[in-house]
Amino acid sequence: MNLVEDGGQQYKPEYGEKNPMHLVPSLQVGDHVLGESVAILEYLEETYTSGVPLLPKDPFLRAKVREIVNIVACDIHPVQNLRVVAKVEKDFGGNRVEWGKYWVEYGFQGLEKIVAKSSGKYAVGDHVSMADVLIVPQVLAAVSRYATKAEDFPNLFRITAECSKLDAFKKAEPKNQPDTPAEAK
Repeated sequence: MNLVEDGGQQYKPEYGEKNPMHLVPSLQVGDHVLGESVAILEYLEETYTSGVPLLPKDPFLRAKVREIVNIVACDIHPVQNLRVVAKVEKDFGGNRVEWGKYWVEYGFQGLEKIVAKSSGKYAVGDHVSMADVLIVPQVLAAVSRYATKAEDFPNLFRITAECSKLDAFKKAEPKNQPDTPAEAK
């Protein structure tokens, strides 16, 4: 699914039949479709248990992971994603880069303080969690879209660097996805 080709393939009617929100990602399992990243991650966590668990067993640490996940998924990502910044620019005359940079870095200011207290090697301790799964693409997008600097958010960038060494994160990079246009690889 190409988010920019033809105005965004996720807006085509046939995709809307699967995901009425016309957002990505979507996960189809048999006749069932899930259309939100966190719901998809939790489904995968609960159904594919042979891999590395993405939620710690300790209830407080599980809640800490979910806190970080919600900060990224609810507070940072939505206000700077492509459809929002395009709307800000097109319909309200705003500068999409300034808007996105402001909201990403505003969110990162708080998130940086939270992970400074919760992190070990990764966002919550020394094991990869859902928090890392959401932090890494957000940091990479902040760098590529808004020139966010590592020295401003050293813990978030350190966590991203650690995760980026892992095969699962390498395989998940946009350039490694089959629907990434050749010119973007």
